[in-house]
Amino acid sequence: EALPLPLLGVSTLEALAWHFPVPGVYIAALLDAQKGNAYAALYAYENGTMKEVKSTVVKSMEEIVMACEAMDRPVMLVGDIVQKKAAKIAALSSKVFVAPAHMVMPRAANVAQVGLAKVAAGAAGNVMDMEPVYIRRSEAEVLWEKRQQKAVE
Repeated sequence: EALPLPLLGVSTLEALAWHFPVPGVYIAALLDAQKGNAYAALYAYENGTMKEVKSTVVKSMEEIVMACEAMDRPVMLVGDIVQKKAAKIAALSSKVFVAPAHMVMPRAANVAQVGLAKVAAGAAGNVMDMEPVYIRRSEAEVLWEKRQQKAVE
């Protein structure tokens, strides 16, 4: 028999943002989207909670850093791609900072923190409805669609 415990989906980007629960800065969480791009979402820690400021997009690292540079607060970058691009980021901005190497990957405690906050807010999930959230289609899907169009022509 299963335990009557809540089950919730947690965004990897939001879990990454919890590395820096610090008021007065933005936290830009990034994951490598390949081909020089990253999945990015912007967060701010306010009144004990992590707020999503800008929802997830796919952009080039240059576009992300320039958007962060234009923000009204300093921005801390976290995620798998930021250490690989640290020198490039530093060259593009003096207001955008790269998290230390030990703080760029999600931790189980961060995932738990997000989940606990959602449960406290009354959120509930259903295992039968849960599925990953993909921001864009995979390369395989795009190629398959192109082949199908050529086959029809």
